[in-house]
Amino acid sequence: MSYANVKLAFEKHIDGLQLGLTVYDSSRHRRTHKTSFILTEFYPGNTKQIFVGAAEPQERTGTFEFQVREASREIELQKLDEIREGFPVGAILTEPDLRVTIGIAELVRQKSPPSNFHYRLKINWRTYF
Repeated sequence: MSYANVKLAFEKHIDGLQLGLTVYDSSRHRRTHKTSFILTEFYPGNTKQIFVGAAEPQERTGTFEFQVREASREIELQKLDEIREGFPVGAILTEPDLRVTIGIAELVRQKSPPSNFHYRLKINWRTYF
């Protein structure tokens, strides 16, 4: 079990949602002019020792973030809403020997949007390993 497995669980779930062209942060993608796509980024966060004992799993949290490049802000917000609906609070993503619990989602407006990204959707997650 590792952060790579957490990221893989998210990527498999995203592929199942059939959102269109999705670019993962680990892939190489050359943008073309006026092409719509979804950019994802995986961020591990804090680790806590919840259970007593050296061999016990630790609680690990983090965020998985989405940015959408679309022709207009309205379409961008619609796509982000569609993504958010695909990750309801309390949903569980699974990989062998790993369960990732989805937390709250937060939509943040970017102060200086780079290249047509105006909003960032942050999905919080929690797992134990």
